[in-house]
Amino acid sequence: MSKNKEGTAALGGTLLAGCGTQASAVPSKWDATTDVVVIGFGGAGACAAIAAVDAGSSVIVLEKSPIPDGGNTGCSTGLIHTAPFADQAEWTEKIIHGVYGTVPKDTIGAMVSHALSTPVWLEKIGINLKWTPIHGAANSSIIKVTPNMPLRYSIGTVASRKGSEGRFLWEAIREVVESRHISVHLGTPAKELIQNPITKEIIGVKAKTAAGEDYYVKALKGVVMALGGYENNAWKQGQYNQPGVRLYPWGTPYNTGDGIDMACRVGASLWHLHALEWSSVNFRLASEKANCSVSTNSTTGITPYNHIFVNQFGKRFMNESKNMNHDISTKRILDFDPAANEYANLPFYLVFDSTMFNKGPLYTGSGRSGVVNTYAGVQGLCDWGPDNARALERGWIFSGKTVEELAASIKGTTPSEKEVGCDRATLAKTIADFNRYAIEGVDPEFGRPAKKMAPLESPPYYAIEMGLSTINTQGGAQRNGNCQVLDVEGQPIPRLFSAGEFGSLNGYVYVFGNIFEALTTGHVAGEQVAQLKAWEAEQFSVKLE
Repeated sequence: MSKNKEGTAALGGTLLAGCGTQASAVPSKWDATTDVVVIGFGGAGACAAIAAVDAGSSVIVLEKSPIPDGGNTGCSTGLIHTAPFADQAEWTEKIIHGVYGTVPKDTIGAMVSHALSTPVWLEKIGINLKWTPIHGAANSSIIKVTPNMPLRYSIGTVASRKGSEGRFLWEAIREVVESRHISVHLGTPAKELIQNPITKEIIGVKAKTAAGEDYYVKALKGVVMALGGYENNAWKQGQYNQPGVRLYPWGTPYNTGDGIDMACRVGASLWHLHALEWSSVNFRLASEKANCSVSTNSTTGITPYNHIFVNQFGKRFMNESKNMNHDISTKRILDFDPAANEYANLPFYLVFDSTMFNKGPLYTGSGRSGVVNTYAGVQGLCDWGPDNARALERGWIFSGKTVEELAASIKGTTPSEKEVGCDRATLAKTIADFNRYAIEGVDPEFGRPAKKMAPLESPPYYAIEMGLSTINTQGGAQRNGNCQVLDVEGQPIPRLFSAGEFGSLNGYVYVFGNIFEALTTGHVAGEQVAQLKAWEAEQFSVKLE
C-alpha cells in the first residue's frame, strides 16, 4: 500500500477502515479516467451522456451489448405514456395515485417538474419531436412521438412503417451522441462500483472487456447507472415475482439485473422490485432459442380466430382475446392448484386448425399492431419463415389429422420442469364446446366476444406451447427527484445517480411512461453529476492504525 508524506494510505491500493477490516477494493492502476461514467447505452444512458458532455464534462459509456441496439428504447413502440398535463398539480396527483405509496410524494413532484422541461431539452440538443395525443386512461395519456429526422429515420412516412417505432427515436438520440464524439465501449459490462469506504463516494467502475479482462474506469465526478432492470434473469424473476414462471422480455436480453447487485454492494436502498409490465403471450420454444420474447400481437390479439388456449388437461381457462399488455390484473394463466402443488394452467398451448395454419406465419416480427417493437423483431433473432412449415419441422408446432392424434403429439414443460402432454378426451370435448359457442356467438364460460370466435373445424389440427412475456421491470435502486441513488437511511450515496428503468418511478401502475422517464431522468442525471467538483486522491486518504 502506498503512503503519502503525511503517513496515510493514499487512494490507489486497497483501503483499510479503522477497524482493520477490508473495505472497497480500489485498483492501484486505472485503465481510463473521465469525469463521468455512464453504465448503459439505451435511451436513458445516452441522454445522460449527452447532458453531461454539454455541461462541460468528459464521459465514458459502458454497455453490455456488443452492438449499439439502444436497449429497450431501441425496440419500443416510440409511444409516450403519461403526456404532460397543462396542470402540473393534476399530473402529479395522477402519478401519486398510481404508485400506491411506493414512491415519496416529493420525489414525484420533483420528477414531474423535471419532465416538463424534457421537450425543451430535446429541442436544445437537436431532436425536435411532434407530440400527437392518441388517447387517455385513468392514470395516464398516451402520445405518439415523431422525431424530426431525415427521411431514412422518419416515422409513419413510409407505408411499411406503421406506428411510431422506438428504433427511429433511438437512432435520432444516437446521432446526437456520435456528434459529441462520446466514448462508448460496447461489449463491456460493468461489474462493480468502486466506492471509497470512508466517504462512501463512488469513484469509479470495474468492467469486463470483450476479452474477459478487468477494465477499471476512474470517475472524477460520478457514475450514472442506466442499465435497465432484471427482466431476463430467471432467478431474480422467481425471487421478486411468480416463482418458477419464466417471463421472456420484449426488450433487450442484456437486462439481467446487474445493477441491483452492484447497488446492493454500495449500500443502496432497493424499491418496488415486484413491479413489472406484463405483455402478450409468446411462443415458448422460439423465445427460449432467441433468449427473448418471440411474441404474438399484444393489441388486436391472435388472428384468425380459429384457435383456443388449453392447459395440459385439455381445458380452456380464459378469454383468449384478452389483451395482457400493461395489465397487472389477476391472470388465470397463473392460477395455482394447492392440492397438486402445481400451476393449474402451465404449460398451456395454442390449439388451432388448418385455416389458421395456412393463413400465414404465426410470428411476423411485430409485437403490437403491426409495429416492430420487440428486440427479437428489431434484431431479426427468429427466422420463422414465410409460413409455419419451418416451425413445424423444428418441433415447435405439433400436428394431428384428428384432435385425438394432435393431443397425443403435444408436449410441454411445467414450471417444476416436468414434461407433460395434453388429455385427449378432454381436448376433444373442449374443442366441440368451443365450436358450438362460436356458431351460437356466445361464450358462456369466459365471455370471449362473438366477433373474435371462429370454429376449429378444418383438419389437420395444430398446437404450439406458449409462454409469457414482460415489457420490462421497474424496480431497482431507490432514487430521489434529482436522480441521486439513496442508501438505506434515505441519504444520497455520494456521486451515484440513476436513470431510466433501473429504479423507475413506476412502483405499481404504469403511470410514468418509460420512454419519457428515460429521456427525463437521463438528462437530469447527466446535468446533476456534471455539476459536481472532481475529487482529489488526497481527500480520500485514511490514517493507518
